[in-house]
Amino acid sequence: MVSREGAPAPAPRKSGEAGPRAPGRRGYFGPALTALGVLLAIALALGAGDLSHPRPRTLHGGEVADQIAFSLQSAGRRPSPPSVVCPPSEPVRQGLRFTRTAVLPGRSVALQVVEIDGRGDLRWHAGSSLP
Repeated sequence: MVSREGAPAPAPRKSGEAGPRAPGRRGYFGPALTALGVLLAIALALGAGDLSHPRPRTLHGGEVADQIAFSLQSAGRRPSPPSVVCPPSEPVRQGLRFTRTAVLPGRSVALQVVEIDGRGDLRWHAGSSLP
């Protein structure tokens, strides 16, 4: 047999015989594993596997005040956050309870704050309005 271009045509395949691979069809499994291995080695070399971080020992008053103020702002749909007064630092202790004051337009509100765990996570609720 001769093909249209004049070159001899490939011989017909017998059943069960594998034909030649089509050009451009390569496996992606090997290169993908290689790339994954390289990325994993880079991550381990840069210390991405170190997930143990020390727990905080003190809460910074400014951060606590900002967290409470922005929460009160979003809950009350106010255009600006209220002023919350906190001391410079508080110890991190699970179950520690303390009171802070939020100054809203026209009134002050007592906030009961509780540290819910030893990582410095807080929960608070507004108490009665102060005169």
